[in-house]
Amino acid sequence: MQLPTGLQGKVKDSIPEVILSQNPYKDFRHSMISMILEKDLKRTTDLEELLQCYISLNAPYFSSLIIQAFSELWFQIFGDRS
Repeated sequence: MQLPTGLQGKVKDSIPEVILSQNPYKDFRHSMISMILEKDLKRTTDLEELLQCYISLNAPYFSSLIIQAFSELWFQIFGDRS
């Protein structure tokens, strides 16, 4: 398993990890929080790359859970700035 090509931010040096999960939503969310804190992701471009990685590294079946977890974290970090 490899990260998507073309990453330019802090996410590019990450190592993907395979886990078996009883609660994928909870595990995706926890993993994203860990990545945000460990990599000190604050720029929107870094967070967008993080989302791109999760979607590309996981089966399409999980895309809606990944987007839901990411969206909730996004609004916790940035609020609703639309």
